[in-house]
Amino acid sequence: MIGHGAAFCEPAPVACRICRHVLDRHTDFPSGAVSFRHPIWLTADHRPDPVRADTIEARFHCDFCNDEKILFAYATASSVQMLVDTGNELVARDYGTHWAACFECAELFDAPDLQGLLAGSSPPARLPSRWSPVICAT
Repeated sequence: MIGHGAAFCEPAPVACRICRHVLDRHTDFPSGAVSFRHPIWLTADHRPDPVRADTIEARFHCDFCNDEKILFAYATASSVQMLVDTGNELVARDYGTHWAACFECAELFDAPDLQGLLAGSSPPARLPSRWSPVICAT
């Protein structure tokens, strides 16, 4: 793990021009086509209108609890992906190796207290049962 202030070398974040929330990057299998969707915890009343996040006042969130008060950035050695079967397609959400954290979650991340970090995350009921995390070595 690389600590606070790590340099970002992944693709630039993309946000929705309408609501300004940072969008999740999805990859369709097997085509490899990339699309952008609102985060699964956000109920949006519109389709995503993707733009580079640095071209608008994007709303970033803690990657662990969704708090908008981001204080720390982390880089990890392995990428984390979520794989979902929507019934029509198999889609992967690549969370990459860069993570944003609020103060409380950064303390748990640094501890390291994975159970505490997961306990403070979005309630499991908010994640559809068809989502499953996959750790991918990079």
